Amino acid sequence: MSGDDGTVRTILERGTADVNQGDEHGRTALHAAAKGGHCRAVQELLQAPALDVNAPDKAMTTPLHVACESGHADVVGALLARAGVDANAANKRGWTALHWACAQGHAEIAKALLARPSVGTLAQTRRGQTALDLARGAGHAVILELFEARAVGGAGAVVAVDVSFAPAAPPASTRLAVTVSAEPVAAARGVSELHDAL
Repeated sequence: MSGDDGTVRTILERGTADVNQGDEHGRTALHAAAKGGHCRAVQELLQAPALDVNAPDKAMTTPLHVACESGHADVVGALLARAGVDANAANKRGWTALHWACAQGHAEIAKALLARPSVGTLAQTRRGQTALDLARGAGHAVILELFEARAVGGAGAVVAVDVSFAPAAPPASTRLAVTVSAEPVAAARGVSELHDAL
């Protein structure tokens, strides 16, 4: 995936692409850009007025979940800055964005989430695990410090914790299909172009 934000912008400006259309798994262009760590493409997509920033795929996984799992702190920051983003949304397994960040050891992302007073820390997966349980089980000491800071001083205290962030390995390429609402030839071109851009 190239994450070509200029091409994404051009396609969006034409107004032919349905930014909320998912592929066979229900993943939207925003899911693909978030997974690939294409922050500029994510920012372009976030400008689309019709975009559903919380659009879930068939497993109820949101673009924020994908970015947290993949370790793309800049993408997470862009998504969290968007009004209406639901940082507490849970997928079918009961995992929230915080669960993903904690399980994967993405301390910078966990810090960004825990610094938000609205982010819940007690949500449980279908197996009864909280995000803290996942961090503890995986031995992510820095994330445990973040939870301690929040417990003692609230969300504001999390900002003072120093975190070491090592970016995750780049994810494998993700391809998606996007349906566009225009005549057939223009629709095929829009799908292909948006697909290629991401």
